[in-house]
Amino acid sequence: LVQKQITSLCFKNGATLVIGAHPHVLQPMEWYQDNNQLVAYSLGNFVSGQRPRYRDGGAMLSVDFVKVIHKEESKIIIENAAYRLQWVYKTADASRQFRVLPVAAIQSDPSRYIRDEASLQAFKLFADDSRKLLSKYNQLIGEETSVPSEKVTRYRIQLPLGVLAHATDSREFVYGIETINTKSENYCYAGNFKERQQAERYLQRLLPKWPQASVVTFVNDMPSSD
Repeated sequence: LVQKQITSLCFKNGATLVIGAHPHVLQPMEWYQDNNQLVAYSLGNFVSGQRPRYRDGGAMLSVDFVKVIHKEESKIIIENAAYRLQWVYKTADASRQFRVLPVAAIQSDPSRYIRDEASLQAFKLFADDSRKLLSKYNQLIGEETSVPSEKVTRYRIQLPLGVLAHATDSREFVYGIETINTKSENYCYAGNFKERQQAERYLQRLLPKWPQASVVTFVNDMPSSD
């Protein structure tokens, strides 16, 4: 009840996200799309030595935002939200190491990463318990079960470095503008998009004033020649 009261107070005072911590166990997540508000009451234990049932793991929450611009006003909108389960493995050997294991990535063959039978059973129990809880009580927030690629591709707008001295209109560079420490320091970059089409649309807004602008592919946060 107290958690819900605090969440309500935050929402009434303009919060978009409320992310809870400290209960040590997973609790439901709710996305109120009409109000553009989202709460995760508790993401559980990300790294912890606690081994009892329900307290030996947690979740990561992924939230995507878009900036919607209308005339001279802009608003940040939640576009997508999902969670990824992760379990904390305490090795049974003498080293007693703690390892954070992504549930979806190893569930097809957990014995490849978890060596002792007791831990294997604890892993499976955590996954079952968590999915039963969150599938029943979550609101519009599902589990992301795809395995992330080690190669992260983004698209940015490349501009001559001199643009920085003249980029005084914040409405022009609504997605930000920055320099990047690379072998070539003759450019600055604006925006950071998942889809090339999004970058192309933004490019069209910049070309009338900055005809030298172009879309550049970034791989793992570095410009790529691909």
